[in-house]
Amino acid sequence: MNISHRIFLWLSNFALGVMLFLLATTIITLLTIANSRYIKNTLEDSGFYRNLVPSTLNLVKTQDATTGAFVNQAAPVIEKIATPEVVKRYSEQLIDDTGKWLNGPNVNPVFSIDVKPIKAKVSSSLVDYYQTRINSLPVCTTYIVNFDVLNASCRPPVVISRQQIALAVDSYSGSMPFLKSDTLVLGSQNTQNATNTQNNLSAAPRAYKLLKIAPYVFGVLVLVFAIGVYVLNKDKLKAWRQIGHSFLVTGVLLLITGAILAAFVAANIKQIGSPASIEQVAFTDQIILPLLKKVVKSIGLANLYFGVVYAL
Repeated sequence: MNISHRIFLWLSNFALGVMLFLLATTIITLLTIANSRYIKNTLEDSGFYRNLVPSTLNLVKTQDATTGAFVNQAAPVIEKIATPEVVKRYSEQLIDDTGKWLNGPNVNPVFSIDVKPIKAKVSSSLVDYYQTRINSLPVCTTYIVNFDVLNASCRPPVVISRQQIALAVDSYSGSMPFLKSDTLVLGSQNTQNATNTQNNLSAAPRAYKLLKIAPYVFGVLVLVFAIGVYVLNKDKLKAWRQIGHSFLVTGVLLLITGAILAAFVAANIKQIGSPASIEQVAFTDQIILPLLKKVVKSIGLANLYFGVVYAL
């Protein structure tokens, strides 16, 4: 066997191992972070639906003292309406819309979520809450120039209408991201930043389509390079051993990668960045870290499964 023949054999054997690794990686990606059913299950299992509203409210109330006071009073009302089931419904709608965008012809994503019904319920319930609260206060003994619905310790002798209370509630609730407008629009082109974001995301549908065909491409290449190793080897028994060795080495590499991800990384993910407040730490602990741990652990376990299959 001459030198060029040996080089081609070595390259074929090496390429076989690389293609096996890429085949496993693309399949794992399609089964996890690129799979809408997996994403929905991960969000539910991580407590995302249950913790999003309380964590967001805790984060919003750090904006200023007035907003904090409003959130402290309104939180029970909002949490009663914006239940985990409601969060799940809106989240799954966004996930499904994202899937349609990735599989559709549109390059720039524009997702619109109608939150008008829940916003109306929250506003109505908050008005009822504050009206009951105001009616329970004693009548003021001094003249009040500007009646503060939120911090009032007494009520004026005249009746405070629902319209007046509603205006005050709307001014406070506008500081909350999910109560600012009747429709949440993601991917709008109204601002330069949004346009820049769209430009960055415009390649996602093409990348997703390439990802879907990648396992077939890598599968064919695995077959091609395996045949190459077999043909280039005069000793066919040795050829089978070399092919098996490529599977074994790739399997061991996947096993090691999976073990690191599943056992070490998922258990030792540290807080991202340096949150400036207790509320930000809580948001990170309750929302971001559980999601990361679930995703990393799933990918690690998938690597372990593929490693076992290859190693066998």
